[in-house]
Amino acid sequence: YVSRRDATKGNSNAPTRRPTNEDEVWEHFKGLGYKELFNRDLSWVEKIVIYGSAKEIAGPTGANMFNCYFAQSADIIILSGQDYPQWREMSAIATFTNSHVDSYVFPNGELLDPDQGSHSFHVDISRLERGEANHGT
Repeated sequence: YVSRRDATKGNSNAPTRRPTNEDEVWEHFKGLGYKELFNRDLSWVEKIVIYGSAKEIAGPTGANMFNCYFAQSADIIILSGQDYPQWREMSAIATFTNSHVDSYVFPNGELLDPDQGSHSFHVDISRLERGEANHGT
């Protein structure tokens, strides 16, 4: 699980685009056997090795998920709010890496960055459990 629990904008403490219930989301994926990754703690070599060998990758949308380009035939789950559905970009990952990508889009929450127009979002865990993705490749 590619966590954004430690993500802030630049050098500020302002939260970035992430689930308001990310602790609950992490517990869901932890229960499925996922490990939690914080990309900023990894070197490029570690990212290539970890993503390249992963069979399943999940996490909130953002630049951190573009490391999925290193994946080799993984099942990828992208979580996002309505203002930032990356499923089009993620479909490119599926094409280049022979991976399957499911995108789950949830209603926007609090406006976090007026300049970027980004919002928080709340992940409906029951949708994950039922496999009700918005888009799949």
